[in-house]
Amino acid sequence: MLILARYGELGLKSPKVKKKFEKKLVENLKRQLNELNCSVKCEFSRIYIDYKINTEKIIEKIKKTPGIVSFSVCKKTTIDLEDLFKVCYKFVIEKKPKTFGLKVTRAGTHEFSSRDIAIKLGDLIRTKLNLKVDLTNPDLWINIEIRNKESFIFTEKISCIGGLPVGIEGNIFSLLETKFDIYSSILMMKRGCRIYPISFKYISRRQKKFVEILKEFDPDIKVVESKRKDLGNLINLLEIKALVSGKTIEDLETVESEEFSPLPYLYPNCSLTKKEVLEEFQALL
Repeated sequence: MLILARYGELGLKSPKVKKKFEKKLVENLKRQLNELNCSVKCEFSRIYIDYKINTEKIIEKIKKTPGIVSFSVCKKTTIDLEDLFKVCYKFVIEKKPKTFGLKVTRAGTHEFSSRDIAIKLGDLIRTKLNLKVDLTNPDLWINIEIRNKESFIFTEKISCIGGLPVGIEGNIFSLLETKFDIYSSILMMKRGCRIYPISFKYISRRQKKFVEILKEFDPDIKVVESKRKDLGNLINLLEIKALVSGKTIEDLETVESEEFSPLPYLYPNCSLTKKEVLEEFQALL
């Protein structure tokens, strides 16, 4: 079985930077799926995840991988018209639509255009399966992505966390004292930062629970324990660039009293109310 995953803003980078970011995204996905017997590769600005079992577990992990915008569970076949029809036929039998539409894209060198395939395949489906074409609001959209001599066919796109791959930007501390700190940390992970939860006392049960939540987005996260007097050395050792705070727009009066460290503070929740943060945080879980 095969999953086709997509990234977003990463594709706007220069070829050299894009290749570097793609490599990091593939590395992150491999770590996320490490125990699920998957293979991961990137070609033609798409990431392909080949797997045999544990579909639901794999889907949940992909959805929480920063850098992935969406993915589709798809079927792979050739670019032969009859082979394409056979796969489409299975989707039609499964979904039982009365109307359908085709969306065809391609990459590589071919003797046909995407429109050629859409017209010929659409006519086959219409006549042989007795379905009506509707390109505005069909019962079933059939999506076909042609890559060189292979085709990937799917009917659904599942949204993911998006953003950029963890590890392409700087390292930052997070105190992880509240749910607001968790959400702000996730937002910074979406911008490519690697989070280092830090504790100056014992690690509370609450903090351990928060760390487990962050591990769903980056399995390599570990709590850093330190004494305040050793903070400067730790900042240099881990190359920490900032500290992320979970404070919201309702906490602006207390921002000036921050006296944790010489690091700059980041407030990704600053435009949101506490209610909005909690709602968005719950939607991610």
